[in-house]
Amino acid sequence: HAFQTQPILSPAGLVALLAHRRSSFLLDVTVDRHDGGRYVVGDPLRVQGTSAEAGYLHLLQLESDGSARLLYPCPGAGHPVRAGESFEIGREQRLVAQGRVGLQRIRAIVTQQPLLLTSASANTHAVGAANLSQILGRFAQDEVLFSVEPR
Repeated sequence: HAFQTQPILSPAGLVALLAHRRSSFLLDVTVDRHDGGRYVVGDPLRVQGTSAEAGYLHLLQLESDGSARLLYPCPGAGHPVRAGESFEIGREQRLVAQGRVGLQRIRAIVTQQPLLLTSASANTHAVGAANLSQILGRFAQDEVLFSVEPR
C-alpha cells in the first residue's frame, strides 16, 4: 500500500485554491445577528448554517489585506456536519468578535475529507490545481458579512 500524505494548507492557501471555483453543493451560513449584523469587539459570535451534503466544516476569517485566519476548528481537527441538519458554532466553542474594526467576513467551507489547516496566515503549502479535486473532492463554500465596532 502506498502511503499518501495529506498536504498542510494555510487558510490563505485554501482561499486561493477555491477562488473562482463553484461549490459542488449548497451551503448556507449566517451569524446570529444575521448578514450585516453589528457586533462590538469582544461580543460573543455564533455561526449557524446548513450543508446539503455531509462533510467537514472549516471557518476562516478573511481580512481586508487578503490574509485569512482559521477560526474553527483547531488546526488539524475536523468538525463533521450532517447533510441537511443545522449546525451552530460559537456557543460551546466560544467565538468572539475580534480583529480589525469595520466590515468582517467569515468564509465557511465544507469538504468531504477533513483538511490539515494551519492557524498561520502565510501560504504554507502550494498545491497544484490538478491535485485540488483529489484533495477536496466535492466542496461547498459560503460567506457572511458583519461589522465590528470599537468597545
